Order: sequence, then structure tokens, then C-alpha cells
Amino acid sequence: HEMYARKQTTLSVAVNDWTNGVGVKDIRFKLDPSIVSSSVSKDGNMSTGIIPGYVGKDPGVGLSISVQDAREVRLDSAGIGGPGARNEVILGFVRDATLTSTRHEAFWVYGFRNVNGRYNRCVKLSVTLLPDGMARVKVRGAWDYTNTSWVSGDLYFDSMIAHEMWTRRSRTMHNAVKITDSGYGVHSVQWTILKDDAGVSAFDQQDKDDSGTIHGYALTGLGSLLVLTTDVRKVLLLSAAPGGRYQMLSSDHVKTFVPDPTMPAATKEASHWLFVSSRPPHVRFARVTVQLIDGAAYARITAGFRSAGSFTSLDDMDVHEMYARKQTTLSVAVNDWTNGVGVKDIRFKLDPSIVSSSVSKDGNMSTGIIPGYVGKDPGVGLSISVQDAREVRLDSAGIGGPGARNEVILGFVRDATLTSTRHEAFWVYGFRNVNGRYNRCVKLSVTLLPDGMARVKVRGAWDYTNTSWVSGDLYFDSMIAHEMWTRRSRTMHNAVKITDSGYGVHSVQWTILKDDAGVSAFDQQDKDDSGTIHGYALTGLGSLLVLTTDVRKVLLLSAAPGGRYQMLSSDHVKTFVPDPTMPAATKEASHWLFVSSRPPHVRFARVTVQLIDGAAYARITAGFRSAGSFTSLDDMDVHEMYARK
Repeated sequence: HEMYARKQTTLSVAVNDWTNGVGVKDIRFKLDPSIVSSSVSKDGNMSTGIIPGYVGKDPGVGLSISVQDAREVRLDSAGIGGPGARNEVILGFVRDATLTSTRHEAFWVYGFRNVNGRYNRCVKLSVTLLPDGMARVKVRGAWDYTNTSWVSGDLYFDSMIAHEMWTRRSRTMHNAVKITDSGYGVHSVQWTILKDDAGVSAFDQQDKDDSGTIHGYALTGLGSLLVLTTDVRKVLLLSAAPGGRYQMLSSDHVKTFVPDPTMPAATKEASHWLFVSSRPPHVRFARVTVQLIDGAAYARITAGFRSAGSFTSLDDMDVHEMYARKQTTLSVAVNDWTNGVGVKDIRFKLDPSIVSSSVSKDGNMSTGIIPGYVGKDPGVGLSISVQDAREVRLDSAGIGGPGARNEVILGFVRDATLTSTRHEAFWVYGFRNVNGRYNRCVKLSVTLLPDGMARVKVRGAWDYTNTSWVSGDLYFDSMIAHEMWTRRSRTMHNAVKITDSGYGVHSVQWTILKDDAGVSAFDQQDKDDSGTIHGYALTGLGSLLVLTTDVRKVLLLSAAPGGRYQMLSSDHVKTFVPDPTMPAATKEASHWLFVSSRPPHVRFARVTVQLIDGAAYARITAGFRSAGSFTSLDDMDVHEMYARK
């Protein structure tokens, strides 16, 4: 192969004795019926072999032995293929961590480097298992990676390095399937079959219990490679050294990471962190996002800010509030001479047991917190399985959104405007401006997944204006939340990070209630109940009476006469009767007459009880007067009295 690459000249061919050129005659051959593949076993050992020639694209080149798992085939070595195969240093084969290998297909990367080290070239390959148990090797692409900081003689190459080369590739290339093709390829591939799970386990590189330090700065752009994983929630950032010039110093306090409460809660694809560096009278923060890129976690510095504060630890530090009241934003630094906030030498830990965005509190799996903002569908997963979505109680949260200052928290109550079930439970989170006039509410739900895990998500928000609020009155329950919803002044967007418009929640704390305690707490409708609704029955939507699924269950008993002159407190009767002049009651509406008699007249007020989002509202609609001298309902023909009103 090398001699062809460095050939002096090409020659013509000859098919007779008198032509000047190269000819071949009297070919001896053998037909071996046992050969069934393009690969040749080495020294009669069927578990190792070589593929003479270039490996092609789909369908690839067959091996000479059957296997149970494509990952049992180890690619050991190969020659560099393509027209630019001179002056190259071989790095070799490593398992391709940018793709997930399975029993049916295993992925590899072959690397080589120009002797000056600047230009790295890689070829992607795969081993595919056919239905008959035979394996085929094929090329799947190639790329260039330019490295200006390569150290001469450093030929170390592993899956992590190959992953970063792929992520930072400068260009993709064609595959060469013969020496004259443009692009990069491989030829003369040597392979070995590894039994007893040795080959399979070697591919299992992701989500291993691991910890380490990434030396150097967290970069912008794609960021800095941390570790191989399928879920960045498993990656915890622990601490780092302050970087950049002037803003953060090595003598600062804290110097650790916290989950960023101003950003969306962590997902499988991205988690958000704040590096905290304190030097009174200021605290400086660097935002770092851990992002999943092709099966690996990359840490990327994105922004910085400074807040007032004199702290030597995280104790009593309200990071969300400090961002809301930040003094200034700061630029980021990726070296020692740039004025800005930088993060270098990140210490991290990969915990394979983490499978959700929620963190259990003090090791207790029945209670926990969701760092960051709760998002929309599909929401944020909890760290424990449940039998019923109503078993999850939402305890507390921080107010989310850009207007989260000068607000008083009312808390969580169960959402009575919707019917909670085993599969989905509904909640309302309320807060109020300190002057009391403006109330804001966020709708949430807890959804039960088929695997028993629960997810929390936001479902909308609204404003309710109350001009009669009494200062200091923070009582809040499902009935109040229902009336706020019914009389809402406007609906709002959900904020899923602090810079979003609208309202949201962050840092939600939750508890699992077993033994039906959580389920029964949602069962608030259609309970045997009686009471008095103080104040006037209103027009419009009316006045909230009680939670119910059917207003026929609600009986109006008596009331006090209201208004001026027409009805007086000294009148007789002062009770309700079903209105015989209106349609019979249905699940959605019932009609009543309030009767107030003062001879020689009887006065009637029409009241409709209407079902609105799972609650009964009493609405006064009309009134009339008829002649009559009654002190009770006895002998009173109400229908006739309306007809002769």
C-alpha cells in the first residue's frame, strides 16, 4: 500500500509477449468451498483475522466467523486509507462514544494524525450483526479535527478524545474505499473475537460511577468535555478555581457550585449551575450549563453577574433573589488575562443512581426539592415512584418570573377547578403583591407515568385584582383560589426561567403522603356540608357557595333581605323555594326564588345556582312584586303570583 502511494510511475498492461508493459499468464488458482467471507483467519485461528483491501460502505465486508453480539468483535489495527495516507501517524481504533452500541451494531473510530500534529483525521466504522450470526464491517463517514496545541510525540487516543474531536470537527469528509478515492478510509483491518462478555463490557463506558477534575478553563461555545453519560442530571459539579482577571480571585470565599434556581430545572439534555465566588461586599456568579452532546457531558460557561452581599458560605444566601437584585452583568473569561468571571479546574462527580431532576432531602426518599424552574409539558421528574398522582403533596416554592420582588407568598392549594384523579392531580400556587391589590396564581399538575414515576409541570397562570384586600390577610384555600380563577382579570404566560415574562415557580419542595392521606385530601367536592355565605349574592358570575359536581345537590334554605325599601328585615317568610316558573334543575343550573312578604305585597328575588368549573355560584338575576298578604308559604301559588305580578 505504501509502495503504491510512493510509486515512481504507472505502467501499461500487456496481454502478449511482444507488448511493452506488465502482463500475467499461466495463473494457478484454487477453489476452496469453505470460504464464505471477505475476511481471512490468521494462522488457522478462527477467532482472529484480517480483511485484505479497503473496508467499504454499506453493506460492508463480512468476517469469517459467526458471533452472538456485534460488540464481541474487536477491531485491532488497520492501515490508513486514501490518497493522503503518507506522513501520517496512526492513533488506532477506539470505541465510538458518540453512538450507543448494541448487540446488533457496535461503533468504532479509527484515528490518525499528520506528523506535525496539527491535522487529525478520523474514520467512523461499525460492526453489524446479520440474522444468520455473521458480522460485517463497514465505514460510516470521516472527519477532520484541527488541533493547534498538539504536543509532539503525544499519541494517546481514547474514546473521550475521539468524542471531543468529533464534537469540534472542522469538516466532514468522504470515505475512501480505494486508494485513489478522495477522503479517508481504512484497509487491512485486523480483528479479534472476544468471548465471555469481554468485548460487550468494554463498550459499557457511559454512566459509570466516576469523579474527576477537568483541568483548564470551562469554555464558551460547545464547552469542555467532562464525562461520558446518557443523562447530564447524573453529573454533579462540585467545586472549581476562580478564573479570569480581577472579578474572581483565588482568595475569594465559597468557590463552589449550586444548581441555578433562576434557570429551568435539569433535564436529561441540560442542567444549569452557578459557580459562586464571594469577596465582601460583593458576590460574583458564573453561569455554567452542562449539556448532553452525542453521549457526553460538556460544561459551558455562558454568563456572569455580580450582587451585593457579604457571605463566607452558602448559608442564608438566596441566590434567586440575588439575581433579581443584581448590580450588573459580567463578561466571561476563558483565560487568566481577560477581565471577567471564569471557571477552571472543575471538580465533578457522576452518580449513576440519579434518574430525575429532583433531589431527595437529607436522604429521605419521601421528600425532596426540584432545583430550578418547573417547566411546561413534559415537566420535571420526581425521584420516587408512586401509586397515585394525588399522593404527591406540593409543599412550598419560590416565586418565579421577572416580577418576583415585593411579593407575599400564599402557597400551594389543591386546584378545585379541575377534577384530580389517580393519573393527574391539580394544584394552584398563589402569591400577592405587598399592597394586596394584585394577586397572581400559577396552575400546576402532577402526572403519573406508566412506570410509576411522577412529573410536575406548570399549566398556566393568571391575575386577580382585589381592591378590598385587608392588609395582613394571607389566608388561602381551594375555595379562594377557585373564586380568583373564576373572576380572573387576565391569563398569563408561564415563566420557566427568571427572564421570562409571566409567572412561574422554582425550588418546589414536595412530600409523598401514603395511606390515602394524599388521595383523600383531594376529595373536597360533594361533601355533606352547610354554611352561610356572608355578603350579597352578586350578579354576573355570582357568589361562590360550595365545591360540587352537581348543583342539584345544593339547597338554598334562607337569607336576609337586602337592598333599600323593597325588602326589609321585618318582612315575613324570608326563605327560598324552587322557582316553578323556570326550567327544572339540571346538573349545571338550578333556579330559586327568595320570598319576602310584607302585606299587601310579596316580593321575590330570582337566584340561579350555576356550576362553574366544579363549584356552585349563586347569582341574583331579577325580581318582581305581586299582591298578597302572606306570613308563610302556606297556600302561596308562586307560579300564579308571577303570572299576575
